[in-house]
Amino acid sequence: MIAKAGGSKVHLEQLVLAEGMTLEKMLKEHRRRVVSQVFVQAKIMPSIIINPRLLWSYYQAHKEDFSTPRKVQMRTLTVRYRKFLPEGSQDPTSDEIAKAKKRAQDEMDHARAELKAGKPFAEVAKKHSQDSHADDGGLWPLMAAGSFAVAKVEAAAFEKKEGEVSDVIEDDGNLYLVQVAKVQPGEAVAFEDS
Repeated sequence: MIAKAGGSKVHLEQLVLAEGMTLEKMLKEHRRRVVSQVFVQAKIMPSIIINPRLLWSYYQAHKEDFSTPRKVQMRTLTVRYRKFLPEGSQDPTSDEIAKAKKRAQDEMDHARAELKAGKPFAEVAKKHSQDSHADDGGLWPLMAAGSFAVAKVEAAAFEKKEGEVSDVIEDDGNLYLVQVAKVQPGEAVAFEDS
């Protein structure tokens, strides 16, 4: 311990004090750990017998621990109702909300029409999307299931194939279109490699 602390007992004591302990307390804790390790190695380890059959059983019962999850990279086009509310509107009326929803739906319809006309999703997302990834054509990083905040959007991304575009998804005052940009299948680690 002294060697790790720079070769000085005084320096070691200063380091230990800086961590809120005393040298005596640290030595006592160190002795306890060493005694525990020796006991485990002498008394418990010899009684543990691990054979290929036990390893195979464990592998079979815990396959999810030996695999990587399927991941999806998606592009989103998000239209937010609140973007169409009157400026400075803190407590919008039901009429203002209905008008905002109609304008948001119109915006989404324009975007869908451009997609049907053959424009690339990224280009349409840059033009119409109102989320933080709009400048990147709506592109999100690869994600495992359970990573995206809006469950309906994530579900759509995980059920589509690469290149496919979802129907319009409505959730919490937003409209979404999702395109699957890339699918990275999950992989299981072979028993022999685990």
